[in-house]
Amino acid sequence: MTSTTKHGILRQFGRATAIALAWALSLAATILPARAQTFKSLYSFTGGNDGMFPNGPLALDVGGNLYGVATYSQNGRGYGTVFKLSPAGKLTVLHSFGGGNDGDGANGTSGVIRDAVGNLYGTTWGGGLNNQGVVFKVSKTGKESVLYRFTGGNDGEEPAAGLVRDDAGNLYGTTGASGLCVGCGTVFKLSSTGKETVLRRFKGPPDAAHVLTGNQVLDAKGNLYGVSYFGGLTSGCFVPQQGCGTFFELSPNGKGGWSEKVLYKFKGGKDGAYPNSGLLSDGKGGFYGTTEWGGNSGCGGSGCGTLFKFDSAGKETVLYRFTGGKDGAAPGQQLVLDAEGNLYGTATEGGSDTCPDGGCGTAFKLDTSGKLTVMHAFGGTDGAYPGALLRDAVGNLHGATFQGGASSWGTIFEITP
Repeated sequence: MTSTTKHGILRQFGRATAIALAWALSLAATILPARAQTFKSLYSFTGGNDGMFPNGPLALDVGGNLYGVATYSQNGRGYGTVFKLSPAGKLTVLHSFGGGNDGDGANGTSGVIRDAVGNLYGTTWGGGLNNQGVVFKVSKTGKESVLYRFTGGNDGEEPAAGLVRDDAGNLYGTTGASGLCVGCGTVFKLSSTGKETVLRRFKGPPDAAHVLTGNQVLDAKGNLYGVSYFGGLTSGCFVPQQGCGTFFELSPNGKGGWSEKVLYKFKGGKDGAYPNSGLLSDGKGGFYGTTEWGGNSGCGGSGCGTLFKFDSAGKETVLYRFTGGKDGAAPGQQLVLDAEGNLYGTATEGGSDTCPDGGCGTAFKLDTSGKLTVMHAFGGTDGAYPGALLRDAVGNLHGATFQGGASSWGTIFEITP
């Protein structure tokens, strides 16, 4: 794995992976604040066969069962799991990844999506051929199929972002590395028969680069929209040679290929920097997401992150700038939208001060007037460093925390607004 991609994956988890083991040993002695009445912990991972460091977004079936992936298992010696959590809190491991030696995947970070018959789809950034990552499918009975093994060449490597599936069963996703430079990455399409087509090999600034985390959006016309963590402008950023990130569109060109438009280049100031949440579409031409840095001058001068909206032409509106205090910092996960236009999401840092590295994170609601309400500030034993939220049919929110819980290896939680 390239050093750039390692850095980005660490950032995805709230800049917390490097201190995970040390913090886990000391967590039991931490004094924590009272939990909110609307918050419920559904499961705490043990770090054994059930897994450790779960991440989202989760998937949900009509029976109320939740599905997701854990990045590691067996106290760090295993390659992660795909799991099912029942409404009663019983966790079942559907699949344990075997790593690269048997061609299986390793270390999933993308969450899963679910089709109409109960199959789960996702990516792992390790395993497969030469440890370059895979696209996998797990049936509802737990049978895994590796749909594609990346080679690390022109097809890309290290897919750490989620997938989107069209009505014909084609899967679309990104890789964080390879492309036309070492860390530029690709956008790919995988047919239902397992044929991969590379739709775009990114070049780096002023083009997009390093589409590390978060899903793309596929519209009714077959266009893809996404954000890249790097690329774009090479001035005004904290890592100027790599850029502050972009908002891009890929469209079929009618000749069997795809054309790219970089619709917006982040400047690294009030508009935000380093988007890695993926995108959420409102179905009316609006796209919502977050940047991990930028917005203000807080959080060590790098900014505490933003919540933004783009129209399909690339016009940005900054909906909220995080302060790094009780509201949170480093919002790096996909958002959820309700019918009234309220947005829900998580910040991987800030909130309480009971965790190292800037707080344990928050779950928040942003209403249509721009008012942000913290629904829950994580404290450690109830979870730490939350991932993306999933909203069910009655408005309850479900998610995973990368760390925290009874054994410090992560949790699954529910918030009832």
